[in-house]
Amino acid sequence: MAISAWSDDGKTIAYTANEPTAQPLKDRKDYYGDYDVVRQGYNYVHLWTLDVAEGMKAPVAGKQRTKKKISASIRSRGRTMAPASPSAPRSIPI
Repeated sequence: MAISAWSDDGKTIAYTANEPTAQPLKDRKDYYGDYDVVRQGYNYVHLWTLDVAEGMKAPVAGKQRTKKKISASIRSRGRTMAPASPSAPRSIPI
């Protein structure tokens, strides 16, 4: 988890987190060692939310709000979450 923000009503927390590393990337790292290939093997950052009331009762997994090959950020001043990609211009209120 990198960046987080509370909703105005205090019921939801929004945060950004990297997607899990894909198995082929793990296999490549095990076989060849740790290196990067330019423009391949990205781990994207996605937007997630979690309901605070549910989280107080028991551990919960967050709800992933962005998908596919985009990265995301949180603009807490405007109280919105937004994918950080021109190809995905929508904002999600928190």
